[in-house]
Amino acid sequence: MPLTVDYQEMTYAAGKFPGGFFKREGRLNEREVLMSRMIDRSIRPLFPKGYIFETQLVATLLSMDNENDGGVAAMLAASAALEISNIPFKGPIAGIRVGRLEGQLICNPSQEAMKQSDFNLFLVGRKVPSPTNTGGYDVNLVMLEGEAREVDEDVLVDAINFGLENLRPVIDLQDRMREAIGKEKGPLHRLL
Repeated sequence: MPLTVDYQEMTYAAGKFPGGFFKREGRLNEREVLMSRMIDRSIRPLFPKGYIFETQLVATLLSMDNENDGGVAAMLAASAALEISNIPFKGPIAGIRVGRLEGQLICNPSQEAMKQSDFNLFLVGRKVPSPTNTGGYDVNLVMLEGEAREVDEDVLVDAINFGLENLRPVIDLQDRMREAIGKEKGPLHRLL
């Protein structure tokens, strides 16, 4: 599938301006490449088979506070853009970073807090119909990436469940956006 995902953190977003030999933004740095890949890995399997149209997602960070992770916002922006477009997409998805400080699980901790955390998990979940047919939905894990300092498996399982539950408000927000301003998604053959 011809999909391109680019995540860019503009230097002026943090109040820095390139100087010296390089006067403009250069190629993507390591963090931007990794975040682009995480977004790509999360959304690529959610396109229908037979979708062959060139699709580009460009998440450009224009302002940041150097405290919060812009990658989480970029993941949400990519999903929201696909949700309100006419592109067939089996979303919505949402991403969240989970850490643990003093035994308490925390969603999207600051970068300073993450340095003190036992682990750093970035997980992405998506909405799927509930198997109990109660009209509700479950959030299934789509992608997980992380690192830890000798943490019990039970703690990591709890952190994953905690993160998936905390994705619900963001998924509900995307559903409301799609209802309010989203374009109708037609069958794939209508796009051809």
